[in-house]
Amino acid sequence: MSSQQRSIPFLLRVSAILLVVSSLDQSSARSLEKNFNYDEIESSLSSTVVNQPVVYDATFTNLWTETNHPNSYPSSSAHWSPMVYASHSDSYRMWCDGCFATDGVELIAETGATSILVNEISSEQDTNAVLDQQTAPGSGTPVRDGQEVSPSGGVCVDKEHPLISSISMIAPSPDWFSGSISMIAPSPDWFSGLYNLRLWETNSSGENVWYEKFEAFVYAWDAGTEEGDSYSLGNSPTDPKEGMFPYVVGNNEVFVSENSSDGNLQVLPVGILTFELQGQSQECNSLSMSSSVADTARRFIIRVRKRGMPKLRRAKCRKWAAKRPSNRCRKMTRHLNGTVTGIRVRELCPMTCMSK
Repeated sequence: MSSQQRSIPFLLRVSAILLVVSSLDQSSARSLEKNFNYDEIESSLSSTVVNQPVVYDATFTNLWTETNHPNSYPSSSAHWSPMVYASHSDSYRMWCDGCFATDGVELIAETGATSILVNEISSEQDTNAVLDQQTAPGSGTPVRDGQEVSPSGGVCVDKEHPLISSISMIAPSPDWFSGSISMIAPSPDWFSGLYNLRLWETNSSGENVWYEKFEAFVYAWDAGTEEGDSYSLGNSPTDPKEGMFPYVVGNNEVFVSENSSDGNLQVLPVGILTFELQGQSQECNSLSMSSSVADTARRFIIRVRKRGMPKLRRAKCRKWAAKRPSNRCRKMTRHLNGTVTGIRVRELCPMTCMSK
């Protein structure tokens, strides 16, 4: 969608989710203040403290229907692409409001294909920014109201990687998605999901504990990579790319409907994401331990100069940092797209960089 289309004045800030639930307590309507990242429905805390790695079951429930989103709804072809989940630290960002889509996010938002994003996440695991990733199957066509989809395995989190992000395509669409992130298909580049959901909270005793359950509404987003304002494929690319943005009242009628009670315009969620604590597991303990294992197997991306030109390269603690540790241990590691991770080499290579 073009910036001109997106600049239509914002008419109404949605404060209730109607036709899906009868009401939403204002104290839990956090996403409306966070650019439609997510809307908390309900949550409860466990007694498990965050220094213990745990596993969560993740479930996506479809709310994208002709009843809730009647404008141009593609009844016979509506579906969701596979949803990718990642648990991570705050040095990794799968997507966010205003961020430019990585190649992996762009591919999901436009086609629903997950391969590039999965590879991007795997590279971030090498830098210790990501702990775990899982992929849930697509919904099938046409998607049903209330249909639930979950990955075959749970998602591991630990104290250093307490955040969850996800994505899936709204299909067919230009480049829309729903966040944590899932593509709504068919669509140009639309998706849904959520980003940087922290799965722990401080309880009344002052302890940091994992959630027992966290449930949230998620909304439709535009990846900023492809033109189009209807459910369609094969649209021209947005040039230059734009930052990702949520659909709100005023910028696209597809996800806007009329409140049957008062006639006001509203934007309804396209799905629900639910995370339920399953406790500890040997697999999560092993993942957490391997993420903190140092030096010998640790890989990361750094920027170097070759013939005077900056270049990204993969490196290892013992084969690269050890050669000139006093200099190289201070360098900042990079994401695949070249942006800094916020993690220095010495944090990934403590043994090699000891006392340097």
